[in-house]
Amino acid sequence: MQYLFSCLGCLAQVVTESPEIIKRNTQKLMSQSVSIRGPEGYVLAHSEEAEEEATLRACTLAHQINCPLYLAHISCPATTAIIASRQKKGHVVFGEVTPAALACNDVSYWDKDWKTAASLVASPPIRKEHCTEMADALAKDLGLDLVGSNHAAFNSQQKALGLQDFTQIPVGTNGVEERLSVVWNQGIESMSAQRFVAVTSTNAAKIFGLYPDKGHIEVGSQADIVIWDPEAFKSVRIEEQCSKSDLNIFHGLTFKGRPDVVILRGKVVLEDGDIGGEVRAVQGHGRALPLSPYPTHVYQKIKERQIFNFVPVERKEEDLVISADCEVPPPLPTKSYQPEKAASLHISNIDLKSHPNNGNDQESAADHSAVILSRSNRHRSSIRIKNPPGGRATGSFW
Repeated sequence: MQYLFSCLGCLAQVVTESPEIIKRNTQKLMSQSVSIRGPEGYVLAHSEEAEEEATLRACTLAHQINCPLYLAHISCPATTAIIASRQKKGHVVFGEVTPAALACNDVSYWDKDWKTAASLVASPPIRKEHCTEMADALAKDLGLDLVGSNHAAFNSQQKALGLQDFTQIPVGTNGVEERLSVVWNQGIESMSAQRFVAVTSTNAAKIFGLYPDKGHIEVGSQADIVIWDPEAFKSVRIEEQCSKSDLNIFHGLTFKGRPDVVILRGKVVLEDGDIGGEVRAVQGHGRALPLSPYPTHVYQKIKERQIFNFVPVERKEEDLVISADCEVPPPLPTKSYQPEKAASLHISNIDLKSHPNNGNDQESAADHSAVILSRSNRHRSSIRIKNPPGGRATGSFW
């Protein structure tokens, strides 16, 4: 596995949720004694413990094979704390949060309106009142490096596939239209303008190997520019969104801060970003971006980790003397370490060759074991042992 990642120069991306914990929770919730099948069952099955356990496991495994790790859609403060602690130890791991985790909570999962409740089903689900904690971690660079939209907008008809079974509800929410306004509004008190640019643009370009072509303004970089109005307000309405979905988890909310002009590769694609603004996107103007292997921002950290700084302790011959009567054995020949194969659970560790009667007694093997009862005598109350292991008793118990 380590060889695979080092050859490909890639970045492992993981949505951290433990399938074992989720499966067990789901079985409990859908049992006849409980029978919770609505959207509220989804957030109960996908508990915070499932996210924390999977995050810890992913960080540990990635560190062992020296693989850079990108953790997507982080949704609870405990997970950000795990990532922050691993980053301090030098692990190459990046945390991503979504607009939903910054601006919403899990109250709507219990809404009487099934459509409203199902609209929030995402992986991981939206948590409790953690918005302030998540925004603070993002602003202070405590385990969260960037904001991804996690845009997967389903309509109510598609969500209805899980009307009687929350495990069948399509997983995903909207977020691409509201991402920038949510980040600015939620981090306005603790986030600098430089940090705002970093978590919404620059860091993503660096992590995915697009920097400085993207995420940077200078001669030679692509002219991707957003002119931001920090004092304007953006009100979210389903009927006014660009998405064709009839759902929006931010419906009815108002955020401070909105894009005024958006320029993509030198062409204005949005002007007057308020409601009713003119979208000038032209079909065919967008293009796929090839991602180069071994992104510098990521693999420079991997190279730094590969420098092995540990050295053995130099001990002289007199340092190896344990006692005056103990002679120092000659040094063993140096050989490369090879882990031993795991012992089979079906192979006994008892060596019968060491039995005192082995090879010296002409009796058959049957004489060294218990007499096996025949089918007709299987109900006898006792078994006669001719030669028990270890030999016959020659005296008293002691």
